[in-house]
Order: sequence, then structure tokens, then C-alpha cells
Amino acid sequence: MVRAPAGSVTGLNFLGSEPARDDSLFVPTPVQRGALILIHGEVVHKSEANLSDRSRHAYTFHLMEASGTTWSPENWLQPTAELPFPPLYT
Repeated sequence: MVRAPAGSVTGLNFLGSEPARDDSLFVPTPVQRGALILIHGEVVHKSEANLSDRSRHAYTFHLMEASGTTWSPENWLQPTAELPFPPLYT
């Protein structure tokens, strides 16, 4: 997933293709309504359709090593003056 060229409708381009996965290998893990689950970004996971009239909120927490690195201008997530990437360590 990379930033699309300026003027793009979606703002994102998806590169490559999603590999085929055997749905029988996914393990259902029911949780109580209102529960919080944490999933590492590299863990393959899925959820079934939300049939309720309430949103299923999802939040993503990004961390990166900033020292000696350069953030790719193609990355879909970019810091702005209004929403910079705050340092966790000074």
C-alpha cells in the first residue's frame, strides 16, 4: 500500500496481490461486545461482516525508529504540520 499520485480519488495504491488463504485455517475467537483486541500488524487475520447497525471501530498504532532513517514519501501515512509524528524519546 503506497501513496497514490496527487489528484487520485483513493489516495492509495495497492501493489501486488493478496495470496490465496485457506479459510479453514482461521481460528474463530469470539469476544464479548465492547471488548478490545490487539493484533500485531503482520498477523494474518480477518473478521466476518458486521451485521449490526453499530460501527466496529478499528485503530492502528504505528511506531518507527526515527534515528538515522528516512520516511518514504511513498508511504501512505505522512506527517503534516497539523499531525506530525511525535517523538517518544528525546
